[in-house]
Amino acid sequence: MQQAGWQAILDNFKEYVEALGKPEVMHFEININTDIEKVYHTMLDEKKYSEWTAVFNPASHFKGSWEQTMMAVWEEW
Repeated sequence: MQQAGWQAILDNFKEYVEALGKPEVMHFEININTDIEKVYHTMLDEKKYSEWTAVFNPASHFKGSWEQTMMAVWEEW
């Protein structure tokens, strides 16, 4: 009887997961009416990056460079 109970749990879980299907894809877009350098600096400057990402992840941290062949690392502290 115990085996049948576990099998029922596994079967229900399988049905639940299969019913989820693919995750919903979300897309956000915004037009920013300013020069590219200001956007670049605001988004990628080490201090500024931490400020604007703190809204959704206070531990987010970027270090590195966007220059070609350079490494960029996103971390959570």
